[in-house]
Amino acid sequence: MITRRLTASDVEAFRALRLEAVSDSPSSFLKNRAETAATPLEAFVADFEGPGDSAVFGTFLDDQLIAVIGVRQEPFAKRRHLATIWGVYTVPMYRRRGLSRVLLQQVIQRADDSAEIHALLLYVNPANVGAASLYRSCGFITIGHQPMSLCIDGIFVAEELMMLTLPQKPSKRVCADTG
Repeated sequence: MITRRLTASDVEAFRALRLEAVSDSPSSFLKNRAETAATPLEAFVADFEGPGDSAVFGTFLDDQLIAVIGVRQEPFAKRRHLATIWGVYTVPMYRRRGLSRVLLQQVIQRADDSAEIHALLLYVNPANVGAASLYRSCGFITIGHQPMSLCIDGIFVAEELMMLTLPQKPSKRVCADTG
């Protein structure tokens, strides 16, 4: 397996995985399948090359993209100290192998190494116990709860806002393995 930053040459694989993700886990993603399918490839490439320390990372098995994570640094001067983790997904048959943990650690290290980023934010569906547990094991704490955050087929879904405050100087951070 290889984990690396995605580039424009990965856009088709990313789009295919993203379509799978929004179908498999609709309460974990903002866009639905139709909105994702209608997204131009250039918009996905823009996510790969976002402002500042923004990036998308993926894990490949042979040539198949099987796990992804995105991080988007805020573009405005007053919020450049923040970055949001988004789009975390692992193909179901490869879950529980630590792939999301490796990707999350890569994003945390990237933020630790950044001169600008001082905190990472993410939203998680509290019903996704595995994801919430992973984030907590890496030091994220819940700082808010948003009821009615998403509406999926007429059903409201709540989300938790989690935050990881980074040290002032770069450091090596290791996520606790909770099994």
